[in-house]
Amino acid sequence: MGYWINGEWVWNHSWRRPLFDWEMVVLIELNCLLDNVALKQDIANRWTWKASPDGAYSVKTAYKTIQIQHQEGYNSLLKVIWMANAPLKSKAFGWRILINKIPTKMNMIRRGIELSTDQRLCALCKEQDESTNHLFFACKITYAVWQKIYNWCGFSSVLQNDGATHLSHHLIFIKEKKLKSIWPMIWLMGRRQHLHKSKDNDDNAQANATLDRTTPSSSLLTS
Repeated sequence: MGYWINGEWVWNHSWRRPLFDWEMVVLIELNCLLDNVALKQDIANRWTWKASPDGAYSVKTAYKTIQIQHQEGYNSLLKVIWMANAPLKSKAFGWRILINKIPTKMNMIRRGIELSTDQRLCALCKEQDESTNHLFFACKITYAVWQKIYNWCGFSSVLQNDGATHLSHHLIFIKEKKLKSIWPMIWLMGRRQHLHKSKDNDDNAQANATLDRTTPSSSLLTS
């Protein structure tokens, strides 16, 4: 993973396979952190846990740090949704997805509504329990729709299966400034228009047909 040059350590990462796009982002973040650390060959190094005043690691301080980082990242995603150039209904729908307030079958069960094993299955694939994350991100039909959206936009990537991670991953793709204002809208409209409407259909063809009827708006990406 590295070597010494003139008494200083130089990192040299090597991997057994090419990294996915989201892994490249994590690697860049790691390298930024490592750039702040200078290892010396003739000097003893030690670990210090910055989240604790005494520098000692503890589960309590680690948990607190993760909670703070997660909440900050979560709040920033909610801000992205509400600032998106999209209809208010779509923004409200995306917000409800992130906070898990969609009346899916699993959420109905949590509210005390009794459903049989068959009744709780996803309305699209009929294979898995219908939770928010499954219905909008993990279902094989939903996944196929999202792959078609990304192919239409010229991207290829492995998609995430929960709302916050999926949106974070979605935002990574955009580098052109002119697209940043409409890219969150594509995520929201994908949720609100394509997938929600296809919930009443039972096959992939219907889901794809729903998407096909919306693709003429691709002029938004080139204007």
